[in-house]
Amino acid sequence: MEGFSLHTKCDIISSMKIIDQYKKEIAYIESLGNIEGQKDYQTDRLGAPICLKRTKYLLKLLGNPERKIKKYIHIGGTSGKGSVANFVHEILVASGKKSGLFTSPFVTETIEKYKIDHKLISPSTFAKIVNDLKSTIDICAQKSPYGVPSYFEVCFVIAVIYFTQNRCDYFVSEVGLGGEFDATNAPNKKKIAIITHVDYDHTELLGNTLEKIASTKSKIISRNSSFFTNEPRSSLRKIFKSQCDHENASFNLIRTKAQKITHEGKYLSFIYKNTKFRLNLFGEHQVNNAILAIEVSKFMKINDIDIKKGLSVTRIPGRFEIVKYKPYIVLDVAHNPDKIKTTLENLGLLGYKKLFVIYASAANKDLDKIANIFSGFTDELIVTKYFLTLRKCADPKYVEKIWQKTNNKLKTKIMLDPWQALEYTQKKASKSDIILILGSFFSVGELRKKWVSSEKILRTRKVI
Repeated sequence: MEGFSLHTKCDIISSMKIIDQYKKEIAYIESLGNIEGQKDYQTDRLGAPICLKRTKYLLKLLGNPERKIKKYIHIGGTSGKGSVANFVHEILVASGKKSGLFTSPFVTETIEKYKIDHKLISPSTFAKIVNDLKSTIDICAQKSPYGVPSYFEVCFVIAVIYFTQNRCDYFVSEVGLGGEFDATNAPNKKKIAIITHVDYDHTELLGNTLEKIASTKSKIISRNSSFFTNEPRSSLRKIFKSQCDHENASFNLIRTKAQKITHEGKYLSFIYKNTKFRLNLFGEHQVNNAILAIEVSKFMKINDIDIKKGLSVTRIPGRFEIVKYKPYIVLDVAHNPDKIKTTLENLGLLGYKKLFVIYASAANKDLDKIANIFSGFTDELIVTKYFLTLRKCADPKYVEKIWQKTNNKLKTKIMLDPWQALEYTQKKASKSDIILILGSFFSVGELRKKWVSSEKILRTRKVI
């Protein structure tokens, strides 16, 4: 369960063996999708119902460990669900509860998906759980009517095993995609379900209207649970309320806003219901996420002191993360129009002379709308790609074309190596400029290694 040290030659050899095994097990689960005919929810809409059934089939073969989950808190939404999940987890830990947190995707290392209290899963524990799972996955390959579980489904089952083995009081989980057929929807009994802001994303899978998207997300509301949302549109709230009525779940709408927001460098504080809270994050959009977490925590009878402490220590890599000053270098995994708008608002708070954008995106994003949002604000665009082979990148030439279409004076450059793109941009930017690394967990996570190495994350097992 412990991490590894690097003090002696023996420690170095031992740690190298651990990391080697850890990487082998990651390669194994990443390869599960390369079987012909295999359905994957994130790439095939028709495969959606099969994926949840497949997850439940795997859990059944394992003896249904999800039934050992004591209190499950499930968080969905288009934007903000990762932040709310992290806030709620840290508040629970501050209050003395043992909490397990599952989020996705990771930024730099796979172990970032799994955290108990303040520690990420160790590489050795992760490798052991995956290795132990292989014989059961082989049975799925031979006997399951739904096929072999996907990468994400196995990742979630790893969380179930890890958190239940460690007897966590709470299991806090961010939805992977949508909600209804997502692997994280496998546990039947939930204490709390939360849905943050709903907008357009993954429309090819979830539907092309907000009502269809909201309906899919609403299915995380389960029997006799307590539901919370801050969704501002009544048409979408009606969908959530209908699902609550169907499942005999309580409906809790959070309308109250912050009384005052104050920026303190790259952090901020806000007054809510006459109480001051401080966030270790940048951007006013995080205040509404924090308020949602505050109300959920109050429902769980957690006091203001512990809520304050939990919010103040929450760190979330890659969410408008300022890693350097003069010039500013900002890492942001925003990848849909709703999140991109927030990114632009945050840039305005910093003040700058020129904006350089290093951009890589998955092919299934609303690239035209994102380009339109940045039209007129970007001085130079450097289009790149990420190294990960699991997900196709958008064609850099196409991305360049649509950004130029919205701004014909925009300087553009294609550099397929993101590291070369960063080096080039750092040489061009002055101290009064901003370099924004944008668009994908995978590209942001790769370049973040310049400031926080994989080795450090794996060794310390901390969110850095």
